[in-house]
Formats: sequence, structure tokens, C-alpha cells
Amino acid sequence: MAINWTEADIEKVVASVLKNLGAEPTACTECAWSSTGYGARRFVGVYEDMNDAIDAAESGYKAIRAMSLEEREKVIAIIRDLCRKEAPTMAALGVAETKMGRVDHKYAKHLLVADKTPGTEDIVEEFYSLVMQRPINPEIVNESDVRIIYTPLNGTGNIPVRRVLSDIGIKDVRIVKEQESPDGNFPTCPYPNPEIRQVFECGLKMAEEESCDLLLATDPDCDRVGIAVNTGDSYKLMTGNEVGVLLAEYLLSRRKELGILPENPVVVKSFVTTSLVDAVAKKYGAEVKSLLTGFKYIGEFITKLEAKGEEKRFIVGMEESYGYLSGIHARDKDAVVACALICEMAAYYKSKGKSLYEVMEGIYKEHGMYLNALDNYAFKGSSGMAKMGEIMDNLRNNPPVEIAGMKVLSISDFKKSEKICRVTGEKTVIDLPSSNVLYYALENSCGVIVRPSGTEPKIKIYYTACAKTREDAQKIKDIMSTEMKKFME
Repeated sequence: MAINWTEADIEKVVASVLKNLGAEPTACTECAWSSTGYGARRFVGVYEDMNDAIDAAESGYKAIRAMSLEEREKVIAIIRDLCRKEAPTMAALGVAETKMGRVDHKYAKHLLVADKTPGTEDIVEEFYSLVMQRPINPEIVNESDVRIIYTPLNGTGNIPVRRVLSDIGIKDVRIVKEQESPDGNFPTCPYPNPEIRQVFECGLKMAEEESCDLLLATDPDCDRVGIAVNTGDSYKLMTGNEVGVLLAEYLLSRRKELGILPENPVVVKSFVTTSLVDAVAKKYGAEVKSLLTGFKYIGEFITKLEAKGEEKRFIVGMEESYGYLSGIHARDKDAVVACALICEMAAYYKSKGKSLYEVMEGIYKEHGMYLNALDNYAFKGSSGMAKMGEIMDNLRNNPPVEIAGMKVLSISDFKKSEKICRVTGEKTVIDLPSSNVLYYALENSCGVIVRPSGTEPKIKIYYTACAKTREDAQKIKDIMSTEMKKFME
């Protein structure tokens, strides 16, 4: 039997959630909103068991306004309880029928933009107006001839991204037709993740016939974005780390030049995001706040800034997995505002005779090559989970003294919430929630982070290899990877 969520079921759950929060909901096609500023996504779908349905319910809830982690956990508890009580069981298709066509339940994030349900127009326009507060060079964009090819990957980004790019003055935006309309079957790319090259294939083929400066791809729920940049000879896919670095460089440098950089600016990132961001931020006197993985922690940090009246300090938030946010209109990554800033950035640098690829190479030349890489080690079954625990315990209790010939300068144990300097023995407190993560800081700005995956039976190892050239950095990474593999056996 499958668990089918109808719109009526979701209305009931969302209404109950908001009521428990002390707010009265106003219904619209894909969101329920309240006068107090809370919002919840609608989702309609089929699940094989109740746990899957509950997981979808949890991921389906979005805090559009301020929400602390404590409040979030409260909401999740409410949703879990309501799911168990009110979810019907029946066999049905796991799709939502909308005016845009068939859309998989997980990708309903921006559908209210398309449906224009009576009563939601003000909400939609408020979202656009908040996004439009983030660009900083509108006159340059209006004069630019930057050429964009965009694919929403058969997801929800088509209308909001095109609307915002038009509003900021981008005149040449072409859409990958076979990926334009929402289709939960994703016929052109079964795994529509902007981190992988496959999702760009249709766009790259189009670019061969219709040259562009920049190719954008947003994931199905339009909270992450990947880019490919025209280098003159080909199209270079930029990593999530590189786009984050480019955004930090652009926003900090231009705000400083324009005299609109706030006092004590802060860039927020997950701690597995490249430390090249730190080098860029230091140049402009900005603080970098590194948090645990999960954009909810970045959202929580923004909420704390707002509570202190310091929200203007927030420049940009980022994760290496292609998620970015500028502005305080959301507490999650938002590809709509990210696309606007990436395209503005491309237009600005084009006016200076540079592509984003050339800007990135210039950053590497200035600060050194920061090569970031990830190894995944999978473990099967209950014995695999036990093995993962043994590996983490061994790394914690018998840490390496050096990796790839570089001394371990400090060890940060996020489970114990302490950092130990291997040179002086000094211990300092890590002011972050406890998490089963180890970070080995090495000489020459290199480092290794080890953590179990939160969603899969895997151990993830993140490497930062720094050198003067990409080739030298790759050699360092390869040695680090070989040595860390021994701990996984």
C-alpha cells in the first residue's frame, strides 16, 4: 500500500501546524502562509511507507521568515504527530496536477509563482521585491549584452528565474526547450543535480549552436544552481566552491568600491566549504563564520543577526553543494536570488573584458590554488554502520600526526566541541552544536575533514590541498587520499 497525500490532506496538516504555532493560515496553491510570517510548502505524493511520508513532510516544511532551530524542531515534532494521525493510505499516482503540468511532489517550491492563485499575488510580488534589493550594479546590467542560456531541469525555476533576470535587465536569456516545462520524470537527466555534468548536456549542445557567456542550471526545487562559463574554446563547469568564492569576491569588492560595505561584514559558509573564501574575505576585512553542514545553521545565524539588529552585516551564505543566499528574505538557500547575482556578476566582469573563468583564475593566482575534493566510502548493512563507528572512534582516539608529509597543527572534534592545538596542547571550545565530525588542520593551509553522512551509510572525507599550481595541489590531494584510505579499511 502507498500513502497518498492529497491537497486537502496537506491543507489540514499545514493548518494544524500553523495553529500550533499560534498563527492562522491563508491558503494558496503551494504554500500556506500566516500573518505572522510563517510559511509551509505543500507536497502531494506517494510513499511506500509512513516513514518516507514523514520524511517528506519534514523536508516539505519551509520557514520563510525567522525561525530558530528550537522552533524548527518543534514544527517537525508537530508534523510527525499529524502525519501519523491523519495520512490516508491508498494507491495513487505521486504527482500534483497544476496549471504548469505534472510535477513531482518534492518540487513544488515555486509553483505559486506560476499558478497566480487569487490572494497570492501580493506574496509573489513581495518575494520578487526582496530579491530585487540584492543586485548592486543595475546600470551595468542594463547596458550589458551578456548572453545567458538557462535550464530549470524540468523543475520549478522557469518562471521565477526568468522573471528576476528580466527585472534586473538581462535581455538575452534563452531556455533549453526540452528542460523548460516541469516533468517529475526528468526525461533528459534522471538525476537532476547541478553538481553533475550530465544535467548540462542539453544546454551545452544548445550552446554549441547558440553561443552564450554563461549557462545556468537550477535544480528541480530551485534552491541550488550550477554554472558553465564560456572560456573561448569550450565551456568550463565551475564547482560550487568556485561560485561561492566568486560571489564573495564580487559582493565584497564592489560593495567596498561603491561605499556600501557595512561595518563588520560577515560571510557565512558550511565548514566543508573551501577555505579560499576565508582568504578572499580577509582581504576586504570581512569575518567568515563557518558552521555545520546544513543551510538551517546559516538560517539560524541570520536570525540571530536580525535579533541584534545586525542583519545588514550579512553579505552572502554558501555551501559547497551549490547552495547560496544573499538577503534575509529566506532561511534557506535560494537559486532565484543566486541566479540574479551570478548573472549581474557575469555582466559586470564582461564590461571589464573578463569571463567568470578568468576572474576565478585571477583569484587562484592571487591566493594560490585551493583544490577541494571529496572521497566517499560506503558501508553496507548493520555491520557497516558498526564499522563506521569504529573508524570514527579510531580517528578520534588515535589521530594522525601528519598527513601527506604535513604536520597536523590542530584537531577540531565537533562531537566533543573542542579544538586541540597540537603545538601547544591548548584546548578551545567550539561553539557549535555537537556533531560527529573531525577536522585536521595541516601545514600550508591544507586540511582534512571526516564525517559520516547524515543520509547514507557512508563516510565522507573532504580535502583541501593548497599549492601554487593546480598540478601540485592535485599531487598533494592524491597523497592525502591514499593515506586516509588506510583508515577506512
